[in-house]
Amino acid sequence: MLNHQLTCKERVAGELADRLNDIKTANLFFSSLQNIKRKAKNKAIPENFFKIVKSLDLRSYESMTEFLNSYSLCFDYVDGLQAEQENSGNYWRLQLSWGGPSDEFRIFWNLEDGIYRIDYWFMDWYDGAKITLNKHHDDFSLLRRIIYIEYLEPWIEGHADGYKSIRYYQS
Repeated sequence: MLNHQLTCKERVAGELADRLNDIKTANLFFSSLQNIKRKAKNKAIPENFFKIVKSLDLRSYESMTEFLNSYSLCFDYVDGLQAEQENSGNYWRLQLSWGGPSDEFRIFWNLEDGIYRIDYWFMDWYDGAKITLNKHHDDFSLLRRIIYIEYLEPWIEGHADGYKSIRYYQS
């Protein structure tokens, strides 16, 4: 009997769920202690919250920024045409892992809409699959806010003075 190795299409939803779980747990952890206690009282803390806090070693980081800088490999701008990807356009990339397999968030942003779409890509040796997160996806608002505050806003402030007062992550 041959072992069937799952394709990226078969794995992408589970991989995205794991990444979102890590990011949501870190976001909750780095919110105020009072907020954590309130959410615990309302049973809004995920069942495995403390297990994830321990596995990600969140207590060793002082902020969400510090955690994300360790959790991800890079945040960069990709010219879709230079990357030779059909119809991908230009995007910001939050690369989480590299090699086989690798995964990343591709963030599509413009002046009119701010962050309007986030694609999660899971790739493994000549195979790849994506899930698109937009305003219809449950976790889009949180992820959009985190990416904007932790990555795009500092870049905008450092490179384009005219954009400082615009809050693109808001609905």
